[in-house]
Amino acid sequence: MAIWEKDWDQRYGCGPGNGIVQVTRGPKAGRLVVGARHREDVGGGRLRSFAHPFYSDDHGESWKLGANIGMHTSECQLVELADGKVMVISRNENSADSPDNLRHLVAISEDGGETWGPVRRAEELITPRCHGSVERFTLAEKHGKNRLLFSSPASPHRQKEHPYGRYNLTVRLSYDEGETWTAGRTIWPHPGSYSDMVVLDDMSIAYIYERADKGSTHYWDELHFARFNLEWLTFGRDGIEAKKLK
Repeated sequence: MAIWEKDWDQRYGCGPGNGIVQVTRGPKAGRLVVGARHREDVGGGRLRSFAHPFYSDDHGESWKLGANIGMHTSECQLVELADGKVMVISRNENSADSPDNLRHLVAISEDGGETWGPVRRAEELITPRCHGSVERFTLAEKHGKNRLLFSSPASPHRQKEHPYGRYNLTVRLSYDEGETWTAGRTIWPHPGSYSDMVVLDDMSIAYIYERADKGSTHYWDELHFARFNLEWLTFGRDGIEAKKLK
């Protein structure tokens, strides 16, 4: 395997999914930030996974490398918080917690991705070591509440039927900018893997996801599309007023 400068092992990728965010608030407004990942030797030939960003302040004409986010972070997505900070939610590659005690990893940047605060486990975001997608749904200044969306397989244990562990694709909501998350709603209870989301103009949520039939161990036999709204996601407990859709 080739070794790059900075002692990175040549296993590199961006995202996946909607892996870019543009900062809209504060001194870094306009900045493009992209989440990426690599592996590097942490001593004694031990390769560990790290997520990191790169960013552009000139609309993509040039790019700079941000700091490592933390050991065991990997595939990740970014979202701008209501105060202009950037949050990353990452796949967890920590073998100490595998296979049945993994949670997605979260960190916050206060300077548009240049540096990162401590990495923490998001205890509600159960994961079988898989990518998860995060998306801004609403801001309080426009729709009354800050809401974030998160999607991943919410499967806490490997089972005989699911030896790879990826099943029960679930979409969750956060009303406190990622500090805590709801139990969410299951989109597909059987084998499923990566997913991504976007909020449409009518405030419905477009959702694309990998899945397989019950009993399969492939997990990504097909790509499926779903579309749903906040009322469906919350079993009618939350909704967007029609007058605010204009």
